[in-house]
Amino acid sequence: MADFTEASDRCTSGISSSSFRSEYNNHDGNNEIRILKSNNDEIRILKRSNDEIRILKSKFKRQGYEKYLMYLINSLDLRDNVVFTGRLTQQQMADRMEKSHIMVIPSSIENLSTTLREAMAVGVPSIASYVGGIPETVKHGENGYLFRHEEYIHLADFILRIFNDDEKAKAFSQNGKDYIRPYLDINKSTEQLVEIYK
Repeated sequence: MADFTEASDRCTSGISSSSFRSEYNNHDGNNEIRILKSNNDEIRILKRSNDEIRILKSKFKRQGYEKYLMYLINSLDLRDNVVFTGRLTQQQMADRMEKSHIMVIPSSIENLSTTLREAMAVGVPSIASYVGGIPETVKHGENGYLFRHEEYIHLADFILRIFNDDEKAKAFSQNGKDYIRPYLDINKSTEQLVEIYK
């Protein structure tokens, strides 16, 4: 088993699992945000909204997932920490990624994350869940961190490790770019595809 499953009580950033288990034993996917906020009020989380939600909102007020997100943001006092970017063009997305300190892919189900590869291509240190094809892209401790999607304490710990270690952040950034560069070569990708179909 990979070493990213290390026990939560050994988290190097000082997060103790015992201090959070009783309070956060019902994981709703946002406990890591509360843990991080308790360590750093300046953390900002970007979430992408979409036009379909806005259309529904105008017709039926807030419903479904958006309503749930807004409930969590308000109940966890995260209004100043979460930014809904809205729909972005390809260039706007690249610009936004370049300004980000960390990319987190916390999926419980994922095939091959294009968003993860895009983040690595622009040098954003990345943390992703150990699901689907993600471990083929992220090599734990080399070009990013992996965590089990339900282990939110590990996610919070890994985020803090990157925030607290500039050298590690720079290494993940460069190693991520080095790893992903060959996949961005259209000629090489075409040759590989042709070889598969021969």
